[in-house]
Amino acid sequence: MEELFFDLVENSVEHSECSKIKFTTNQRDNKAIVRVEDNGKGLPDHMEENPFERGVKGEKSSGTGLGTHLAFKAAQTYNGDIEIGDSDLGEACFNVKLNLINGEDTSEKNSS
Repeated sequence: MEELFFDLVENSVEHSECSKIKFTTNQRDNKAIVRVEDNGKGLPDHMEENPFERGVKGEKSSGTGLGTHLAFKAAQTYNGDIEIGDSDLGEACFNVKLNLINGEDTSEKNSS
Protein backbone atom coordinates (compact mmCIF):
# COMPACT_ATOMS: atom_id res chain seq x y z
CA MET A 1 0.00 0.00 0.00
CA GLU A 2 2.95 2.29 0.66
CA GLU A 3 3.86 2.19 -3.05
CA LEU A 4 0.42 3.47 -4.03
CA PHE A 5 0.69 6.67 -1.99
CA PHE A 6 4.42 7.05 -2.64
CA ASP A 7 3.76 7.10 -6.41
CA LEU A 8 1.03 9.75 -6.08
CA VAL A 9 3.16 11.97 -3.83
CA GLU A 10 6.25 11.52 -5.98
CA ASN A 11 4.28 12.60 -9.06
CA SER A 12 3.05 15.70 -7.25
CA VAL A 13 6.53 16.67 -6.12
CA GLU A 14 8.40 15.83 -9.32
CA HIS A 15 5.96 16.87 -12.02
CA SER A 16 3.42 19.39 -10.77
CA GLU A 17 5.66 22.01 -9.15
CA CYS A 18 3.39 22.05 -6.11
CA SER A 19 4.12 23.66 -2.77
CA LYS A 20 1.41 21.79 -0.86
CA ILE A 21 0.10 18.21 -0.80
CA LYS A 22 -3.03 17.52 1.20
CA PHE A 23 -4.33 14.14 2.43
CA THR A 24 -7.88 13.74 3.71
CA THR A 25 -9.72 10.57 4.63
CA ASN A 26 -13.33 9.57 5.07
CA GLN A 27 -15.56 6.52 4.92
CA ARG A 28 -18.51 5.99 2.60
CA ASP A 29 -20.44 2.82 1.73
CA ASN A 30 -17.95 0.42 3.36
CA LYS A 31 -15.04 2.11 1.59
CA ALA A 32 -12.16 4.13 2.94
CA ILE A 33 -11.53 7.11 0.69
CA VAL A 34 -8.11 8.73 0.79
CA ARG A 35 -8.00 11.98 -1.12
CA VAL A 36 -4.56 13.12 -2.31
CA GLU A 37 -4.46 16.59 -3.81
CA ASP A 38 -1.93 19.29 -4.56
CA ASN A 39 -1.75 22.91 -5.60
CA GLY A 40 0.56 22.33 -8.55
CA LYS A 41 -0.11 22.80 -12.24
CA GLY A 42 -2.55 19.90 -12.53
CA LEU A 43 -2.81 17.13 -15.10
CA PRO A 44 -1.97 17.97 -18.70
CA ASP A 45 -5.07 18.04 -20.92
CA HIS A 46 -4.03 14.91 -22.83
CA MET A 47 -3.82 12.93 -19.56
CA GLU A 48 -7.31 13.75 -18.32
CA GLU A 49 -9.00 11.12 -20.51
CA ASN A 50 -6.96 8.19 -19.17
CA PRO A 51 -4.36 9.31 -16.60
CA PHE A 52 -3.66 5.75 -15.44
CA GLU A 53 -2.62 4.34 -18.81
CA ARG A 54 0.93 3.00 -18.87
CA GLY A 55 3.38 5.43 -20.49
CA VAL A 56 1.12 8.48 -20.40
CA LYS A 57 3.06 11.49 -19.14
CA GLY A 58 3.38 15.23 -19.48
CA GLU A 59 4.85 16.50 -22.73
CA LYS A 60 7.89 18.04 -21.01
CA SER A 61 8.24 15.26 -18.44
CA SER A 62 11.50 13.37 -18.17
CA GLY A 63 9.65 10.60 -16.30
CA THR A 64 8.67 7.16 -17.55
CA GLY A 65 4.90 7.64 -17.53
CA LEU A 66 4.54 4.92 -14.91
CA GLY A 67 3.72 6.87 -11.72
CA THR A 68 -0.07 7.06 -11.93
CA HIS A 69 -0.21 3.70 -13.70
CA LEU A 70 1.66 1.98 -10.86
CA ALA A 71 -0.52 3.71 -8.26
CA PHE A 72 -3.63 2.49 -10.10
CA LYS A 73 -2.28 -1.08 -10.28
CA ALA A 74 -1.39 -0.97 -6.57
CA ALA A 75 -4.95 0.12 -5.73
CA GLN A 76 -6.31 -2.77 -7.80
CA THR A 77 -4.07 -5.16 -5.85
CA TYR A 78 -6.10 -4.20 -2.77
CA ASN A 79 -9.41 -4.45 -4.70
CA GLY A 80 -9.53 -0.68 -4.76
CA ASP A 81 -9.77 2.06 -7.34
CA ILE A 82 -8.48 5.55 -8.04
CA GLU A 83 -10.52 8.33 -9.60
CA ILE A 84 -9.68 11.86 -10.60
CA GLY A 85 -11.60 14.42 -8.56
CA ASP A 86 -11.93 18.15 -8.09
CA SER A 87 -9.33 19.61 -5.77
CA ASP A 88 -10.03 22.10 -3.00
CA LEU A 89 -6.52 23.37 -3.75
CA GLY A 90 -7.36 23.99 -7.41
CA GLU A 91 -5.37 21.33 -9.26
CA ALA A 92 -4.72 17.57 -9.26
CA CYS A 93 -6.80 15.38 -6.97
CA PHE A 94 -6.80 11.59 -6.75
CA ASN A 95 -9.49 9.78 -4.76
CA VAL A 96 -8.22 6.37 -3.67
CA LYS A 97 -11.10 4.05 -2.73
CA LEU A 98 -10.32 0.94 -0.70
CA ASN A 99 -12.78 -1.66 0.61
CA LEU A 100 -13.18 -2.00 4.35
CA ILE A 101 -13.58 -5.48 5.78
CA ASN A 102 -17.29 -5.86 6.64
CA GLY A 103 -17.46 -2.07 6.93
CA GLU A 104 -15.86 -2.29 10.37
CA ASP A 105 -12.92 -0.48 11.87
CA THR A 106 -9.96 -2.78 11.17
CA SER A 107 -7.42 -0.87 13.23
CA GLU A 108 -5.83 -2.61 16.20
CA LYS A 109 -7.97 -2.44 19.31
CA ASN A 110 -6.49 -1.69 22.73
CA SER A 111 -7.10 -4.77 24.89
CA SER A 112 -6.32 -3.21 28.28
